[in-house]
Amino acid sequence: MNIWIVDDNKNLLEMMQESLHDDHAVLLFASEQELMQQVGMSGDETPDVVLLDWNLSGTLATELCSILLAAYPQCHVVIMSGDFTSSHEWPPHAGKLEKPFKLVELKRYLEQLPVTRV
Repeated sequence: MNIWIVDDNKNLLEMMQESLHDDHAVLLFASEQELMQQVGMSGDETPDVVLLDWNLSGTLATELCSILLAAYPQCHVVIMSGDFTSSHEWPPHAGKLEKPFKLVELKRYLEQLPVTRV
């Protein structure tokens, strides 16, 4: 599975990559700018799953979610946040993963996602 992870917490990015890299192809993005440079330029390396931090510095996660789903309609976008009780409008087609989470919970979550690749 190709997994893209977008989070401005570099320690979290490194831990997630270390946990997932044996079983998955993982690309890390420390900002929405890094992600946007990759979108549409990935060729055969399109994401199956994008794990997207809700609180990034510039662009709203809802906007990034729309861009990702337009570019990669078969992709699962999963929003990571510590606050799903707020009044934010969560993207309707995005999954949710509540922070903090254990890496075993992340793996379990990824395993339950339906395969969308043909």
